[in-house]
Amino acid sequence: MSELFESTEALDEFKALMSDPAARQAFVELKAEKAESGTRRRYSHILKVVGETPWAIRRSMLAVIIDILAFRAEGGRLTAEEIEERIGARRQAPPQPSGVAVIPVHGVITPRASMFSEMSGATSIEGLRSMFRQAMGTKDVGAVVFDVDSPGGMTDQVPEMAAEIRSARGKKPMIAVAHTLMASAAYWLASQADEVVASKSALVGSIGVFTAHEDRSGEGEQKGIKTELISAGKHKTDGNPFEPLSDDGRATMQRLVDEFYGMFVGDVAKGRGVSVDAVRNGFGEGRLLGSKDAVSEGLVDRVGSLEDSIGTMLQATRPAALGDVVGGSASTTVGAGAQFILPPGSKVEAIGDYIHAETPDPEPEPIPMPEPVADPEPDPVIPDLAEQIALLRNRPAPRDPLSE
Repeated sequence: MSELFESTEALDEFKALMSDPAARQAFVELKAEKAESGTRRRYSHILKVVGETPWAIRRSMLAVIIDILAFRAEGGRLTAEEIEERIGARRQAPPQPSGVAVIPVHGVITPRASMFSEMSGATSIEGLRSMFRQAMGTKDVGAVVFDVDSPGGMTDQVPEMAAEIRSARGKKPMIAVAHTLMASAAYWLASQADEVVASKSALVGSIGVFTAHEDRSGEGEQKGIKTELISAGKHKTDGNPFEPLSDDGRATMQRLVDEFYGMFVGDVAKGRGVSVDAVRNGFGEGRLLGSKDAVSEGLVDRVGSLEDSIGTMLQATRPAALGDVVGGSASTTVGAGAQFILPPGSKVEAIGDYIHAETPDPEPEPIPMPEPVADPEPDPVIPDLAEQIALLRNRPAPRDPLSE
């Protein structure tokens, strides 16, 4: 009872305070300040993750990401348009023709959708895996096209996703198209498809891994701020942004980068059917290549557009023509895996996104004739009676006693 009394008194007091406009304004400002403080702490943690994680991404793009996160950690704000201007906006969803799954791989690659909620246009491995599994498990999808326009991203979950794409070879044909940037982690994934295609203006490659250490100790000193970390564990604070990187910390980061680079070149070698040495000592050696050079170096198979690649896959999922036309016709859209049972003399033709099937006029069905009625079986008594009559007819004439 005392708890109820105390809560009621507190509620009455809160209502009385909120009845004053000045008090309400102060309350709103306090809540906003606490929320902003929490946001700054959150972005400070994200910056720490960025510094500890190996990246397979263009160096210039990672620098932009770090600048945006540091700006937010300091309490700055950017509109969605300003962020899109710096890292690129998500393009419209690619076309989804019947029978072919077109999977977008756009923007910065992260392990989860919520990793960089403000990085519009990003692709999460989590979402990519879901789309890929749905395409592979859907009966009406006969082919997959990856629409790639990405600078790469974090290495988290990329080796696992690359292995899943590679293991799906032979189940359904897969094409990855550079439309128009296929760099680092994006190429890591795309190289596992059956075929890799680059548009004329595409840039492909940037095979490499690196990480970044942000030494912000000088900036803190200029502001009169010195951060001292209290920790347990010899290497617990290696790579923190409040002091220069130690030799041990540098060596640890280098080992991690080398490990992921080994995974990267190993998967590319498997995907492209070449040796690991060929990838390490060729394939641009970490540079981005134009489409023609990418073909020469073996990174891609040919130069072509996204639309052409989708058309190629559409043709691959359609049935071949059958014989000559005799008469009759029907048209329908066709998904991959659809099967037709057509009579002899039928013809099938692809027209755009449709399949036009022409079949001969059906033969008239014969009119069923009644079964002939069999003669009934004779009554078993009749043969006996006939035999008795015959005997009677052939019997000797009766003897006349008067004639004797």
